[in-house]
Parts: sequence; structure tokens; C-alpha cells
Amino acid sequence: LLRMAASFELLPEQDKIQLGNLLKKTIRRDGPNTISVWALARVGARRLVYGGPDYVVKPEMAEGWVGALLEFDWSKEAYIPYSAILMARVTGDRKLDLCAETMAKVQKQIETCPASEHLYDLLMNLAALDENDQKLFFGDSLPHGIVISG
Repeated sequence: LLRMAASFELLPEQDKIQLGNLLKKTIRRDGPNTISVWALARVGARRLVYGGPDYVVKPEMAEGWVGALLEFDWSKEAYIPYSAILMARVTGDRKLDLCAETMAKVQKQIETCPASEHLYDLLMNLAALDENDQKLFFGDSLPHGIVISG
């Protein structure tokens, strides 16, 4: 159910905030697990698959959720940095991008990860996700012919 709820990009912002705060509390209490961290990332994503910018939660909310993931060791589980990056990715829109302080913390934490150069590129560049990144970010690959542009 968590994956399904988190995938509803057109939920009103208040519902996303409620779900995101519940997930953050659960992650802090129980530690990170793939489903909760993945769901939090989808709720706080800066670039949505089908929802427009009006459906992205305010950066201040996502910064708090990213902060919860910064508390854990990113070098041990690939899903943690990928999820944080989904919530922190640069969009090119100052109204959606996270503050410089949070971005610096994410960049510093990325340095502890295997494949840190690739993770940094995902965070800072506007390029589309490749098939492997799509599997990590969305839990599956897209059917042939469908492409995520941003």
C-alpha cells in the first residue's frame, strides 16, 4: 500500500506532506528499509514522472525528509542515496530546488558512496535517467518506447 500511495503524484500537497512526515518518523524510529525510503523519495521527488511542478512538495518539506536520510550510512545500501537524490535532484527551477546548505550536505554524503561520480551526475544534471537508474528510482523499468524526459 505504501508504494501505491507514494506513486500517486497528483495527490494534494497536504496529503503528500502527511504521508512524508509519517514515513520520516517511521524511518527514524525503525531505521531505513527499502519500501519506506523508496516511498518517501517518491513523495518528495523534485521531478515527477507525470505530474507537473504544481504537484511537487515545497523544498522545505523535502529538505526535512532528505535530512532524515542524511542520518544513515549511505555507503552500505544503494537505495538510501538514490532515494535522497530523487528528493534533491536539481530541476532548474529555483522554486523547486533545495537550498544550497542541504545540497552541500547531500553532495558531501555522496562522496562516501560507491559510484559517487554517477550519483553526483544524477543529483546535479538535468539528463534523463538511464534504464538502471529507472529500476532503482521507480522499482521497475519502463516498457520499450516510453521515456522519462527529466
